[in-house]
Amino acid sequence: MVGIGQRLKEVRKEQNLTQAEFANLFGLSQSHFSNIENGRENPSETLILFICDKFNINKSWLVEGAGERWPNVDVTTDDGNRSRYAFFRQGVDYLLRQATESDLQYMVDAFDGLHGCISHSQHLLDEDKTTYLKCISVLFETLDTLIGNAVVIQSLQTRKPDYKAYLRFRNEMDAGMQSITDHLKEALALFLKGHDFDLK
Repeated sequence: MVGIGQRLKEVRKEQNLTQAEFANLFGLSQSHFSNIENGRENPSETLILFICDKFNINKSWLVEGAGERWPNVDVTTDDGNRSRYAFFRQGVDYLLRQATESDLQYMVDAFDGLHGCISHSQHLLDEDKTTYLKCISVLFETLDTLIGNAVVIQSLQTRKPDYKAYLRFRNEMDAGMQSITDHLKEALALFLKGHDFDLK
Protein backbone atom coordinates (compact mmCIF):
# COMPACT_ATOMS: atom_id res chain seq x y z
CA MET A 1 0.00 0.00 0.00
CA VAL A 2 1.33 3.42 -0.99
CA GLY A 3 1.78 5.65 2.06
CA ILE A 4 2.66 9.26 2.70
CA GLY A 5 6.36 8.51 2.39
CA GLN A 6 5.96 7.30 -1.19
CA ARG A 7 3.86 10.33 -2.07
CA LEU A 8 6.51 12.61 -0.58
CA LYS A 9 9.14 10.81 -2.65
CA GLU A 10 7.03 11.40 -5.74
CA VAL A 11 6.81 15.12 -4.97
CA ARG A 12 10.55 15.34 -4.29
CA LYS A 13 11.53 13.58 -7.50
CA GLU A 14 9.23 15.81 -9.55
CA GLN A 15 11.10 18.80 -8.12
CA ASN A 16 14.39 17.12 -9.11
CA LEU A 17 15.72 17.37 -5.56
CA THR A 18 17.85 14.97 -3.56
CA GLN A 19 16.68 13.95 -0.10
CA ALA A 20 19.21 16.35 1.44
CA GLU A 21 18.04 19.26 -0.71
CA PHE A 22 14.38 18.58 -0.01
CA ALA A 23 15.06 18.18 3.72
CA ASN A 24 16.99 21.46 3.85
CA LEU A 25 14.01 23.33 2.41
CA PHE A 26 12.15 22.52 5.62
CA GLY A 27 14.99 22.57 8.14
CA LEU A 28 15.25 18.78 8.45
CA SER A 29 18.19 16.42 8.44
CA GLN A 30 18.59 14.14 5.45
CA SER A 31 18.40 11.06 7.70
CA HIS A 32 15.12 12.18 9.29
CA PHE A 33 13.56 12.84 5.90
CA SER A 34 14.84 9.51 4.60
CA ASN A 35 13.09 7.79 7.52
CA ILE A 36 9.85 9.61 6.63
CA GLU A 37 10.09 8.60 2.96
CA ASN A 38 10.75 5.00 3.93
CA GLY A 39 7.88 4.85 6.42
CA ARG A 40 10.02 4.55 9.55
CA GLU A 41 8.91 7.92 10.93
CA ASN A 42 5.83 10.09 10.50
CA PRO A 43 6.01 13.73 9.36
CA SER A 44 4.78 16.36 11.79
CA GLU A 45 1.60 18.30 11.11
CA THR A 46 3.73 21.42 10.63
CA LEU A 47 5.88 19.72 7.99
CA ILE A 48 2.82 18.46 6.15
CA LEU A 49 1.33 21.95 6.04
CA PHE A 50 4.63 23.47 4.89
CA ILE A 51 5.00 20.95 2.06
CA CYS A 52 1.40 21.39 0.93
CA ASP A 53 1.80 25.16 0.90
CA LYS A 54 5.22 25.14 -0.80
CA PHE A 55 4.21 22.81 -3.63
CA ASN A 56 0.47 23.62 -3.74
CA ILE A 57 -0.57 20.07 -2.84
CA ASN A 58 -3.92 18.86 -1.54
CA LYS A 59 -3.37 17.84 2.09
CA SER A 60 -5.89 14.98 1.88
CA TRP A 61 -4.01 13.53 -1.08
CA LEU A 62 -0.64 13.78 0.66
CA VAL A 63 -1.76 12.33 4.00
CA GLU A 64 -4.41 9.81 2.96
CA GLY A 65 -4.03 9.43 -0.80
CA ALA A 66 -7.60 10.71 -1.11
CA GLY A 67 -8.93 13.10 -3.72
CA GLU A 68 -6.97 14.98 -6.34
CA ARG A 69 -3.32 15.75 -5.85
CA TRP A 70 -3.70 19.43 -6.68
CA PRO A 71 -6.29 21.57 -4.91
CA ASN A 72 -9.13 22.28 -7.30
CA VAL A 73 -8.53 26.01 -7.41
CA ASP A 74 -9.15 28.26 -10.38
CA VAL A 75 -7.03 31.35 -9.71
CA THR A 76 -8.81 33.23 -12.49
CA THR A 77 -12.00 33.43 -10.39
CA ASP A 78 -12.82 35.15 -7.10
CA ASP A 79 -14.10 31.90 -5.58
CA GLY A 80 -10.92 30.10 -6.62
CA ASN A 81 -8.70 32.68 -5.00
CA ARG A 82 -10.78 32.66 -1.81
CA SER A 83 -10.39 28.87 -1.71
CA ARG A 84 -6.67 29.26 -2.21
CA TYR A 85 -6.52 31.73 0.67
CA ALA A 86 -8.47 29.35 2.93
CA PHE A 87 -6.02 26.58 2.00
CA PHE A 88 -2.84 28.38 3.07
CA ARG A 89 -4.51 30.16 5.97
CA GLN A 90 -4.72 26.77 7.72
CA GLY A 91 -0.93 26.62 7.65
CA VAL A 92 -0.58 30.19 8.91
CA ASP A 93 -3.00 29.58 11.79
CA TYR A 94 -1.12 26.43 12.77
CA LEU A 95 2.22 28.26 12.79
CA LEU A 96 0.81 31.00 15.00
CA ARG A 97 -0.63 28.47 17.45
CA GLN A 98 2.77 26.77 17.75
CA ALA A 99 4.88 29.93 18.12
CA THR A 100 5.63 31.65 21.43
CA GLU A 101 7.38 34.72 22.79
CA SER A 102 9.59 36.63 20.31
CA ASP A 103 8.87 34.23 17.42
CA LEU A 104 5.14 34.80 17.82
CA GLN A 105 5.62 38.55 18.12
CA TYR A 106 7.68 38.78 14.92
CA MET A 107 5.29 36.53 13.00
CA VAL A 108 2.35 38.69 14.01
CA ASP A 109 4.36 41.84 13.20
CA ALA A 110 5.13 40.44 9.72
CA PHE A 111 1.48 39.60 9.03
CA ASP A 112 0.42 42.99 10.41
CA GLY A 113 2.87 44.68 8.04
CA LEU A 114 1.55 42.70 5.06
CA HIS A 115 -2.02 43.51 6.09
CA GLY A 116 -1.08 47.18 6.25
CA CYS A 117 0.50 47.10 2.77
CA ILE A 118 -2.63 45.51 1.32
CA SER A 119 -5.01 47.82 3.20
CA HIS A 120 -3.26 50.92 1.83
CA SER A 121 -4.40 49.92 -1.67
CA GLN A 122 -7.97 50.88 -0.79
CA HIS A 123 -7.04 54.56 -1.12
CA LEU A 124 -5.89 54.24 -4.75
CA LEU A 125 -7.75 54.54 -8.04
CA ASP A 126 -8.67 51.22 -9.68
CA GLU A 127 -5.82 51.01 -12.21
CA ASP A 128 -3.19 52.17 -9.72
CA LYS A 129 -4.66 49.88 -7.06
CA THR A 130 -4.26 46.80 -9.28
CA THR A 131 -0.68 47.71 -10.21
CA TYR A 132 0.17 48.46 -6.57
CA LEU A 133 -1.17 45.08 -5.40
CA LYS A 134 0.72 43.32 -8.18
CA CYS A 135 3.94 44.99 -7.02
CA ILE A 136 3.36 43.84 -3.44
CA SER A 137 2.57 40.32 -4.66
CA VAL A 138 5.69 40.07 -6.86
CA LEU A 139 7.84 41.49 -4.07
CA PHE A 140 6.86 38.74 -1.62
CA GLU A 141 6.89 35.97 -4.27
CA THR A 142 10.44 36.98 -5.22
CA LEU A 143 11.56 37.00 -1.59
CA ASP A 144 10.06 33.54 -1.08
CA THR A 145 11.84 32.25 -4.20
CA LEU A 146 15.19 33.73 -3.14
CA ILE A 147 14.98 32.13 0.30
CA GLY A 148 14.05 28.77 -1.23
CA ASN A 149 16.98 29.01 -3.65
CA ALA A 150 19.36 29.90 -0.82
CA VAL A 151 18.35 26.78 1.09
CA VAL A 152 18.92 24.58 -1.97
CA ILE A 153 22.31 26.12 -2.78
CA GLN A 154 23.36 25.65 0.85
CA SER A 155 22.79 21.91 0.49
CA LEU A 156 25.18 21.85 -2.48
CA GLN A 157 28.04 22.65 -0.12
CA THR A 158 28.00 19.03 1.05
CA ARG A 159 28.80 17.85 -2.49
CA LYS A 160 31.61 18.39 -4.96
CA PRO A 161 31.69 22.15 -5.71
CA ASP A 162 29.39 23.08 -8.59
CA TYR A 163 30.64 26.49 -9.63
CA LYS A 164 28.10 26.87 -12.41
CA ALA A 165 25.29 26.34 -9.87
CA TYR A 166 26.83 28.92 -7.53
CA LEU A 167 27.21 31.44 -10.35
CA ARG A 168 23.62 30.85 -11.50
CA PHE A 169 22.43 31.24 -7.90
CA ARG A 170 24.41 34.48 -7.50
CA ASN A 171 22.92 35.89 -10.70
CA GLU A 172 19.41 34.88 -9.59
CA MET A 173 20.00 36.52 -6.20
CA ASP A 174 21.18 39.77 -7.83
CA ALA A 175 18.23 39.79 -10.24
CA GLY A 176 15.81 38.98 -7.42
CA MET A 177 17.13 41.74 -5.18
CA GLN A 178 16.85 44.21 -8.06
CA SER A 179 13.28 43.04 -8.72
CA ILE A 180 12.37 43.55 -5.06
CA THR A 181 13.87 47.05 -5.09
CA ASP A 182 12.12 48.00 -8.34
CA HIS A 183 8.70 46.73 -7.23
CA LEU A 184 9.05 48.35 -3.81
CA LYS A 185 9.84 51.70 -5.44
CA GLU A 186 6.91 51.36 -7.86
CA ALA A 187 4.48 50.45 -5.08
CA LEU A 188 5.65 53.38 -2.96
CA ALA A 189 5.40 55.79 -5.92
CA LEU A 190 1.84 54.63 -6.65
CA PHE A 191 0.83 55.02 -3.01
CA LEU A 192 2.28 58.52 -2.79
CA LYS A 193 0.72 59.45 -6.14
CA GLY A 194 -2.65 58.45 -4.67
CA HIS A 195 -2.03 61.02 -1.95
CA ASP A 196 -0.97 63.76 -4.43
CA PHE A 197 2.72 63.45 -3.63
CA ASP A 198 5.14 62.93 -6.52
CA LEU A 199 8.65 61.62 -5.86
CA LYS A 200 9.96 63.01 -9.17
